[in-house]
Amino acid sequence: MPKTHYGTRYWLDRHAASRRPSYPRHRGVLQTDVAIVGGGAIGCVIAYVFAAAGIKVALFEAERLAQGQASGGTGIVVHEPEPEFHKLVAQHGVRDARHIYQTARRGSLEYVAAIKRLRIDCGMQIRDGVHVATTPEGIHGLEKEAAMRREAGIDVAVLKGSALARKTGMDGFGLVTHGNASLDPYRSSLGFAKAAAARGAALFERSPVTRIRPKRRHVEIKTAGGMVTASSVVLATGYPTDDFKPLRRRFAKFESYVVLTPELGAPVRREMTPPELILRTAAAPDQWLHWTGNRVLFSGADQSSVAERLKARTIIQRTGQLMYELSVLRPVISGAMPEYAWATEYSRTIDGVPYFGPHRNYPHHLFAFGAGPGGLGLSFAAARILLRSYQNATEKADVPFSFVRIRE
Repeated sequence: MPKTHYGTRYWLDRHAASRRPSYPRHRGVLQTDVAIVGGGAIGCVIAYVFAAAGIKVALFEAERLAQGQASGGTGIVVHEPEPEFHKLVAQHGVRDARHIYQTARRGSLEYVAAIKRLRIDCGMQIRDGVHVATTPEGIHGLEKEAAMRREAGIDVAVLKGSALARKTGMDGFGLVTHGNASLDPYRSSLGFAKAAAARGAALFERSPVTRIRPKRRHVEIKTAGGMVTASSVVLATGYPTDDFKPLRRRFAKFESYVVLTPELGAPVRREMTPPELILRTAAAPDQWLHWTGNRVLFSGADQSSVAERLKARTIIQRTGQLMYELSVLRPVISGAMPEYAWATEYSRTIDGVPYFGPHRNYPHHLFAFGAGPGGLGLSFAAARILLRSYQNATEKADVPFSFVRIRE
């Protein structure tokens, strides 16, 4: 049995360092239309969307492109925002909840379509998603969710009884969505970066931004190697950097944990969740399961971020808990150890809806903060909202993602 690689991210480990693309450091003076700070999954897509619109773009990543949160994700793209629809209705009303849901869905569909169109090699597989509850409380919650979606005119498919058991091997109640995807998030993000560069975007790695200062008609950005002048700056760092500390009260940092099994033999695979499904359980916090090759990836056990000195020990504890939860869900895997086990940090807003757009206190700035663990599916939603804001073509459906929404 292979040993467990604690703290090692599978998506990075499967690619030799010598095969990873490299981009230059920023040095000297540069003038551009839009500067993007942050080269993760969302930053790479924003660079692509802006460059494809004919805008002169420069992206700055403090470390290496897509080797932060993007490389630590699950690789799941789902067509729903993280908060359930009935919770969005309670927070924001039916109209805005519908806008949030539909914008997130359009964005994730565009993400999948762009990967196909650009022929990004990231092992993408199109799969159904099933959100399953097995406890009375969980079943009641999903039944309420289904009813509210129908009432709001949003398509919803349900599975229960023998139909659910045949599809998932579980007894309870489930909501089904079609056309979701599983992929390698590191390779997909690099693919969008490459597509952005092909459309004229300038990409810089190992170029931390040390200061951002707005002027009357532009913004000045100081990097470790030089100075950048731009008409606008996009902050795609997920969480407010030191220049934007007043915004941090709107966000909380969390860590999610991921385990990946060794390759499983055919007898075990037959007893597991079918490979054509992405499974989400109605646990608290959510659990996600999908296949990558003959391995099962299972994530969950989210909690508030822990101190740096505790991270290594916490990964062992939380991923051990995850393997136990997986064995309860699928007893055939009892006693197995993961081959990879890691943590990934993300930020979340109070209501679970990210902030995409400008803020009145920061002229010439656009923000993409708080996308949560579902950043892949939301990346195109963020890019389109920010592009419309930059072009002064904001739509009503953008408002629920903005800093001016009434309730948080």
